[in-house]
Amino acid sequence: MEQIEKFRQDILNSTSEAPHIASLKEETRLTGGLPIIRDMGRTWALKADLSVVLLYTDCWESENKSELGEIVEDNVMRCFVVAYAAIDYPELVSLVLERPANTSDCMCSRKDDLKIFGETCKICNGLGWIPSQWVSK
Repeated sequence: MEQIEKFRQDILNSTSEAPHIASLKEETRLTGGLPIIRDMGRTWALKADLSVVLLYTDCWESENKSELGEIVEDNVMRCFVVAYAAIDYPELVSLVLERPANTSDCMCSRKDDLKIFGETCKICNGLGWIPSQWVSK
């Protein structure tokens, strides 16, 4: 998708020397995608073909992992990455995928007393569902 590649090039061509931009550029280069979720030693990046790459950015997370990351086969995580991409890149909102199987309703759609920050639930990102494995039994 052209928009994803444009955003990637914007990052790669940035002249900022801020440390967080330097790491963002490196993650963009290594994944071949657009870094979307960067948290706790891992980066999920969205590629132009809408595949998702998981890159381990901390050495203790990267044992036996490819330096270039791995393609995420989990369709639920893929949907989440696409939905999160639409937060920072509203032009990508049309990419938000249909709810996959093996998901559960998010707490925000089940509880009236749950505090939602802003207009979008920070748990499901407004999708209304979460991966079933996130639900406590």
